[in-house]
Amino acid sequence: QCLGGYPKEDDFANVREWCKNNDPKGLDEAEHFVRVLDLVPHAKLRLQVLDIRHHFDENLARTTQLASAIKSACDSLLQSWAWRKLLRELLEFGNELNKHRPQDVAKGFKASSFHKIVDVKAFDGSWSMLEIVVESMLLDGPHGQRHVDDIISLEEKFTAAGAVDVKALLDDVAEMQKSLNVVKKFLDCVGVGAVRQAGASSGPNSLETIFLLYLPCTQQEEAQTNGTQPSMGLLRNWTELFSRYTAE
Repeated sequence: QCLGGYPKEDDFANVREWCKNNDPKGLDEAEHFVRVLDLVPHAKLRLQVLDIRHHFDENLARTTQLASAIKSACDSLLQSWAWRKLLRELLEFGNELNKHRPQDVAKGFKASSFHKIVDVKAFDGSWSMLEIVVESMLLDGPHGQRHVDDIISLEEKFTAAGAVDVKALLDDVAEMQKSLNVVKKFLDCVGVGAVRQAGASSGPNSLETIFLLYLPCTQQEEAQTNGTQPSMGLLRNWTELFSRYTAE
């Protein structure tokens, strides 16, 4: 809401110009609000970061859940020996059907061809190519039944992954990356480079001092009086979020 009604640069310029020749106490409530924002360094950037922080956990959890569904299905396929056996059986059966054609033996097929495997029927239309191959696996005794059961057990993960809109997921990830770039810009503005070098020192370049340099005078005095350490929590908070985002 604050960002939606954020003043334009012309508004700031008009208030600054008026305050040069007049007492700021004479400002109306709206103009006073503009002046207060103008006195806060990187005010709009701060509001953007607050908005990002407010939604970050929720967005990260949702995106991670969707991405995990796809990853889980892919991992299950890659680790399934039964799935590889089914693909091998389908390839061999396809080569057997096409052996009368003057072409080399196929060494593989595209994933986009799976629908053809289901659509290809026997001459009487009672069996599909996939059903014939699965039936041949079942005739392989207990091992064949176990392989088929293993493939069937993947259905739940396939269904969950199939329900994910991959394009929307990629768009969400791109938006989160943009948000992190905004946060990085903000941290750079408040001197994170110097903060990291300063470490936990309490000298002139300490975290507290660096953060206070970027606060309006009234807030500097208040922070010094209360003995608060706003930048310490800010840096720790976002460092943890960066680490979580990278890991997940």
